[in-house]
Amino acid sequence: APTAACSAAKVLPGQGGRFSGTDLLPSQHSDQGYTIHGAIRQELQEHTIEDRIPASCLVRIMHGDKDEAIPMEASEMLQLHLKAKGVKAELRRVTGGDHRLSSEVELAILEEELDQLLFDLGA
Repeated sequence: APTAACSAAKVLPGQGGRFSGTDLLPSQHSDQGYTIHGAIRQELQEHTIEDRIPASCLVRIMHGDKDEAIPMEASEMLQLHLKAKGVKAELRRVTGGDHRLSSEVELAILEEELDQLLFDLGA
């Protein structure tokens, strides 16, 4: 299965990155875009995050519904894959949240999620 990062990335054709073996990707946060090293993209294509999470982990996924970098479907697919492995994975859709989830309201939601995770872990 493709990873969220790979399925959402749109490499600009014909535009190599700043270093050999990299690609320049568009970014809504910078006119310069950002680079991704070819080895990292290869790793992302060969391995998915759900392959690396043991079934005993508790997982909280937060995703802004205004995220233009990664589609919500990527987080939904991740949650489904994790649940299929027996992982307790919860997805919280953040209304109005973008890719960064960095506003005061979004950070408060992140704090709530961390508190709940710690509670669930018995910490």
